[in-house]
Amino acid sequence: MSLVRVRLSSLLLTAAALGAAGCGDVVTTAPDADTSSAPDAAGAPDARVPDARMPDAAPPDAVPPDAAPPDAVPCAAPGSTTFGFTGTTQAFTVPTCVTSITVQAWGAQGGTGEPGVVGGLGGYAQAVVPVTEGEILLVEVGGAGTTVVNATTGGYNGGGGSLETIAQPNCGYSGTGGGASDVRRGADLSGRLVVAGGGGGGGYSGGAGGAGGFGGGDVGGDGASSGVGFAAGGGGTQTAGGAVGWAEGDYANGAGTFGVGAIGYHDCAGTGGGGGGWFGGGTGGFGGGGGGSGYVSAPGNTGTLMQVGVQSGDGQIVISW
Repeated sequence: MSLVRVRLSSLLLTAAALGAAGCGDVVTTAPDADTSSAPDAAGAPDARVPDARMPDAAPPDAVPPDAAPPDAVPCAAPGSTTFGFTGTTQAFTVPTCVTSITVQAWGAQGGTGEPGVVGGLGGYAQAVVPVTEGEILLVEVGGAGTTVVNATTGGYNGGGGSLETIAQPNCGYSGTGGGASDVRRGADLSGRLVVAGGGGGGGYSGGAGGAGGFGGGDVGGDGASSGVGFAAGGGGTQTAGGAVGWAEGDYANGAGTFGVGAIGYHDCAGTGGGGGGWFGGGTGGFGGGGGGSGYVSAPGNTGTLMQVGVQSGDGQIVISW
C-alpha cells in the first residue's frame, strides 16, 4: 500500500512540474531508486551477495597442518632378522625410523682333529649399535671348521687352515679353525662393529690329542698341547693375533693376524688351525689352534656383552630393532 502512495506522489509531482513549465520546457525527473543492490550508508555490499574473498575460507585442496604428506612411509614396527650360515656375505638394510639396532653374534666352532679331538667352541658378542635408517650393513656368519689333511683356509670368515709338510697317506688329519661372525660397515675388516670369535681346530700327536682353544671374549683361549713337548697356538687378543706356539723349518706355524687365524703345519701328526676373530688365533706344534677374540668396542656401541666358548657348529647372527 505504501508503494502505491509513493508512486502516486511521484506522478502528482511530475504533473505539477509540467503545469508550471512552459511549452517546450524540458522537465527532468529522477528514476526510482533500486534498493535491491544499493550499498548501505557505510558503503557495505548487500549481505545477500556472497563475497568470494572472505579471508577465513580455505581453498578446497588445502592440507591440514598436522596431516602427514600423502607419500610418507610409515615407521617400521619392532622386529628382528636371523642370519644363518651361507658361506657368503649377507646384507641388512636398516628399517624406516630406526636409529639403533641390537646385534647378537655367535662365532663358529673349530674342526675336529684325529682321533676325535674336538675344536674349540665359538664365542658370543652383543651390542646396541647406532645406525641410520636406510643404510646397508654387511653380515658375515662364520662357518665351522672341518677335519682335513690339507686346506689353506678353515671355516668361512677367518678360520685358519692346516697343511701337511710331508705327504704321508692316511694320516695327519687336523681340525681347521672356526670362522668369526660379525656385522660391519663396508667390506673392510676395520669396519667391523661387533665380532664373535671362532674356536681353534683340534690337533694331536702320537695318539694324544690337543683340543682347540675357545673363541670369543677379550682374549681367545689357547690351544691345548698334545703333550709331546711342543707348545700349541695362543688365543687372539684385542690388539694382536694369538702367539705362535712352536715353529721350525717346514713347520711354519705362525701367529694369528687381524681377522684371520693362522695356518697349522704338520706331518703325520696333526696341528689345528687358529680361529677367526677380531684378531685370529695362533698355531703351534701338533696341538690345538688358538681361538679368535671377540670385539664390541666400536664407537657409539652400548649395552655390550661377550661370552667365551658357547657355540657349537656354524655361527649365527640376530639383529633386532
